[in-house]
Amino acid sequence: RDYTIDVSGLAPPYIVKVERVTPDIPPTNTLEQNSLFWQTYTTILQQQFTYPNSALLYVAVDTTYFNAQPTISVLSKGLICTIPSNYNPITRIYTGIWDGTFTRAYSNNPAWCLLMLLTNPIYGTGQYISLAQVDKWSLYTIAQYCDEMVSDGLGGSEPRYSYNYYMTARVEAFAQINTVLSQIRGIAYYAGGQIYFAI
Repeated sequence: RDYTIDVSGLAPPYIVKVERVTPDIPPTNTLEQNSLFWQTYTTILQQQFTYPNSALLYVAVDTTYFNAQPTISVLSKGLICTIPSNYNPITRIYTGIWDGTFTRAYSNNPAWCLLMLLTNPIYGTGQYISLAQVDKWSLYTIAQYCDEMVSDGLGGSEPRYSYNYYMTARVEAFAQINTVLSQIRGIAYYAGGQIYFAI
């Protein structure tokens, strides 16, 4: 049996007591059970919550039309990355000479996704690696190589490399960094207090 108990008044801790009020009658056969035990409790908070750094999807469906819970699939555009100030991520064009400053926009360029993975403190290694420790100039060269348009085999063209990957599980940082680099045939190495890259 499930019971919902509305609590109000002073703040927690609340004391919940479970007491049996019916007599403890021994069972008359092996199929009868008369024991009482506490299984679990769940706290239900009727509040509005914010989920920072998360993308949420809410779908309400009428279950009379489905035999089981329906599977929801979405096409997500991805992360807002730190990209060079002279870079247009839509046209994939680098205008003029880069002065070393950054802006933020969506990009699926593997080099800029790697930069976000390295420097973001929430889902990356940004608590341990700062932007000053990453050689942005070698990443810039690699990013231009990734954005070069090549034949798609169907008469059109596409960027040489793009990174469209969902990180859905916690993995070791070094393994994830190598996953990104392996897709562009790249390596990372540490020298003189900085992380350098090569392809």
